[in-house]
Amino acid sequence: MADSMTDSMANTPNVPTMGLSLQDIEMPTPPGVDWSFWTTLLGWSVLGLLMIVLLLWIGRRYYLPLQLSLQLQRLQHSALKSAAESADGELIIDKTQLWRLYGWAKLLQRHLGKTKAEMVSMESFMQRLNQLGFSQADVSRETYIQLVIQARVLLQKRAFLRLSAPVDSNMTSKDS
Repeated sequence: MADSMTDSMANTPNVPTMGLSLQDIEMPTPPGVDWSFWTTLLGWSVLGLLMIVLLLWIGRRYYLPLQLSLQLQRLQHSALKSAAESADGELIIDKTQLWRLYGWAKLLQRHLGKTKAEMVSMESFMQRLNQLGFSQADVSRETYIQLVIQARVLLQKRAFLRLSAPVDSNMTSKDS
């Protein structure tokens, strides 16, 4: 039997193999839906949506308190720069500055947590702002600074990072 195999191999002519190689022939894809494209697109879409939600969450949790802190610093600085002297030599804050602080406080109130302690302290702050805003008496620099300090305390309760230092002593004078 071994002889018959060697005999048949010897009788087969040598076929030149130049340029002749077996190639894989792919079957044509049947018409229909390309599911790999749609699943990839769905995966990237879900990933993009999760990234947007994460960025919004980070913005609300970390950026908003930082933004409110910077706004409070600007309010304090502009109010103390525009303070005018009264007849008895006391520095008076303009009512428009007080109403700007009120607008800032409304923004903080909207984004403040809903715990009982935060709501009580915010209500007392808003009540004090309302009393000063609707009274005929002028608002002194010291009263305004006390309001800003109370606003910073409220903001620190909401913030997760240490956002602002206490009221700067240089900011209490009109010369700065």
